[in-house]
Amino acid sequence: MSARTLLAVFFLILGLFALQSASQQNQAPATLPVYAADGSAMTGMHIVVGSVAVPAGGATVTLTGAAAFSSRDTYHCFTSIERGPVAGNPLRVDGTKFRLPAGPSGGWTEDFLCIGK
Repeated sequence: MSARTLLAVFFLILGLFALQSASQQNQAPATLPVYAADGSAMTGMHIVVGSVAVPAGGATVTLTGAAAFSSRDTYHCFTSIERGPVAGNPLRVDGTKFRLPAGPSGGWTEDFLCIGK
């Protein structure tokens, strides 16, 4: 992934955390349209954002309720990390879980954004 793409994903994550914060303050849930590269609307998609502490052995994130996706192959996740080693690629287990690998020491927090059906 290019530095430009990573920067775009980073700013998208920041914006989504701001939307999540607003919706947690008893405001209406935020909705964002999702488009394919050709500009066509992709219906039925949703976005999940969060952060997780990653210990030395890695971390498994469980998505529940409306956050869950229909299967392993219907979503993708992206991660960013403020301090620590380079963020690992999320490994999708199924529609309700993905795993974040860790280096030998662990002890950092990774932000994640997942999008899919």
